[in-house]
Amino acid sequence: LSFDEPDPRLSLHPAAGSGIALPLGPRGEAYGLLLVESSRRKDFTGRVADLLVHSVEEWGSGVHLAQFARWYAERFGTQPHLPVGSSDFQAFARRVARVGRSSQVAVVYGSSGVGKSVLARWLHYEGSSREGRIHVIPGSLADAKSLGARLEGEAGQTLLLEGVEELDHEAQVVLGTHLEECRAGGGDGPRLIVTNERGLTDAANEGSLRRDLAGQLDRLGLFVPPLADRREEIEGLVKHFLAKESDQGRGPELEDEALALLWRQPWAGGVRELENFVCKLSNEADGRTDIDEDFVDRVAKESRAEFIARIPSRHPRRADLLAALVSTSTNGGRANKTRAARFLGWDPDTLVARIADLKLEEESFAELHHPWTSSGT
Repeated sequence: LSFDEPDPRLSLHPAAGSGIALPLGPRGEAYGLLLVESSRRKDFTGRVADLLVHSVEEWGSGVHLAQFARWYAERFGTQPHLPVGSSDFQAFARRVARVGRSSQVAVVYGSSGVGKSVLARWLHYEGSSREGRIHVIPGSLADAKSLGARLEGEAGQTLLLEGVEELDHEAQVVLGTHLEECRAGGGDGPRLIVTNERGLTDAANEGSLRRDLAGQLDRLGLFVPPLADRREEIEGLVKHFLAKESDQGRGPELEDEALALLWRQPWAGGVRELENFVCKLSNEADGRTDIDEDFVDRVAKESRAEFIARIPSRHPRRADLLAALVSTSTNGGRANKTRAARFLGWDPDTLVARIADLKLEEESFAELHHPWTSSGT
């Protein structure tokens, strides 16, 4: 919607000579409205209008993620950390929205501690049952009778089944029968979301999941990559957790060498393991305003954590190089090779050599790194 001449019926400000209103979000959706007015006439034609139109999808993603984060904090009492500045994550977020609005069963898989529960709640938020309850059932504790009763539960709710391959044989049969009835048009129970640490095909190949059930479930799947494949989020996560642990809402600052040491760890336990360690750092900080590398190393040794000193440089993963370059890039998007090398635990010459080995172009570091929409290699 736009107007090129003063129009009190359309403008918000009496001095507006022209204005434009655009939906914030991808085409066909609106998470909010962008309203811009000017005191001049015909100010929203040509290049200015084109720039605004092309920007609203990206801005809309940010608005939508902020709305979800606020809902999550109000509902669960804690603020999720979302890498909203990543275009790769924004593309993943749009897929989450599409999957969340489907009535089909959704499967979330990924290793322990990566954030599957947060994503499952996000899918609930995107669906029609947003205001309903989420009922959580651990697969290891569900028998056929209790699972069947929950599957026939109230519509407008969400049933979160954690660890589907941990269901016993009888419970897997009950779940498979329920899915068949739903596809045949029967049943109007809760929305079903399933989590699993492994892919369904792997679980079926190893015999812990019925192959027919794996096929029924494997239609709407979302993979949560391990934290080691998205290290560019570690700095934001560390600051988020330090602020969360601080009574004043802002924790101590990490020196760059300390941050680099945390950055290069594999964090096999995912975001949960990182949060637990940052909690230890906060408890041990005891009024410190700055945390240096020696302090992080001391807390790690006291916690019996085996920290690595450097990322292996002989045959490094492409994902690690890209993550280091993205994590340390300047505000203008240019690579800071000296700082990237520090994060990896290398000298700058080694980093330059490995960039050349992998034939990486500096202008495309960020465009090449897609941890949320492709698996790391």
